[in-house]
Amino acid sequence: MLVFLCSTYLYAEEVQPNPSTEQLQPSQKAEEVQPNPNMAQPQPIQQVEEVRPRPKFASFLFSLSGGGFFPMGDYSGFNNDFDGTLTLGVTLGSLFGFGVDISYEKTDLNASYSNNQTANTVQTVGVEYLFYLEPNHWIVQPYIAAGFGMYFNNLDNLSGLMTDAQEYTLQNGGSGIGFGVVGKAGVRFFIGDHFFLGIYGKYYTDWQSVNIDYIGSGYSFSGNSQTINLGGVVANFEIGGKF
Repeated sequence: MLVFLCSTYLYAEEVQPNPSTEQLQPSQKAEEVQPNPNMAQPQPIQQVEEVRPRPKFASFLFSLSGGGFFPMGDYSGFNNDFDGTLTLGVTLGSLFGFGVDISYEKTDLNASYSNNQTANTVQTVGVEYLFYLEPNHWIVQPYIAAGFGMYFNNLDNLSGLMTDAQEYTLQNGGSGIGFGVVGKAGVRFFIGDHFFLGIYGKYYTDWQSVNIDYIGSGYSFSGNSQTINLGGVVANFEIGGKF
């Protein structure tokens, strides 16, 4: 019995709290979890959209182009030859544009007349006014254009030309101004912010009034006026820029 009472007393001594131990008060707990207002608070992470660079399309365009000229007018037998063009343009909003093409074409014909070989040359300087439909904010820009042109033609030593199986001549050469319509289509590939490479095709008519002498089988007469088409197709490579 004495042993049991001693054990109970010792156990009660072990479970009693130590009065010397400092207890944490509820007010102290609240102070520990409250954030310090003087500390910098973390800011939310902002997502930044990736900005992809693209050409700075501005208002004015210029280009130089060169390639082939393929006559498709009234005269058959003309040789395919050279075309060179300077283009000046301006963009109108995001889809439209206006431009002027200043072009030079030359073509030759080796014809036979009265058993004589003759070399004939047609040289043309054209000024063409074109309205463009084009996506002005694309890096790769396809486009189509249409308009009208004025052509300064120089016809040297034209003779012995055949049309509808009838031979005729153009005496003393001839020159004048022709008019026609133009259609154009192409694509430009921009390199960097401003410069581009391109290709295009163009068809135009060049109606020129000339005085000719007809020489047929058993007859001839002169002083007649006829309108002829000296136009054709152009296929060019282009280099230029927009600023």
